[in-house]
Amino acid sequence: MTPELQTSSQVEEIDRQKDAGQANSQTVTQTVNTHGDTVITTTQSPYEVQKFKSHSDWRVRAISATNLHSRTNHIYPNADDVKEGNYTYVFAKNILKKFICISDLRSQIAGYIYGISPADNSQIKEIRCIVIPPQAGNQHHVTIPDNLPDTDYLKNLEPLGWIHTQANETMTLSPQD
Repeated sequence: MTPELQTSSQVEEIDRQKDAGQANSQTVTQTVNTHGDTVITTTQSPYEVQKFKSHSDWRVRAISATNLHSRTNHIYPNADDVKEGNYTYVFAKNILKKFICISDLRSQIAGYIYGISPADNSQIKEIRCIVIPPQAGNQHHVTIPDNLPDTDYLKNLEPLGWIHTQANETMTLSPQD
């Protein structure tokens, strides 16, 4: 038998079983909802009576994400890394807090950092905003556009770099960074 004939005969057999099973396997279920109303449901196939189970842990992630704002209360700068002659970045806590609060625990989120240098010291960079472009991310990496955004809001700011979240804290940069 050729593969095409074998496949079509298998399809016909499945259709016959489905038609025969529908006539005999109709199930009527009566339940009461939270408002006290009686709900009668008629199902004809086995998958309709199976209990729904999500394969992701969306509920745990949602609850954990609501606690991200409380984690931002324990962010402190490391003054040991400040050295003469290097750039010093001044990051407003409200900007960092907002970036953390919109983040996800399982997907990396990235943004472009923009800021200015004060007129009296070009070694200091004050971060004024984070621009979050369209992106695709997972636990291991995030992909953002190569082109920087072009808008009037950023005309007086210089691009300083990029920032992204990650699942675990590391003391060194990852190879992707």
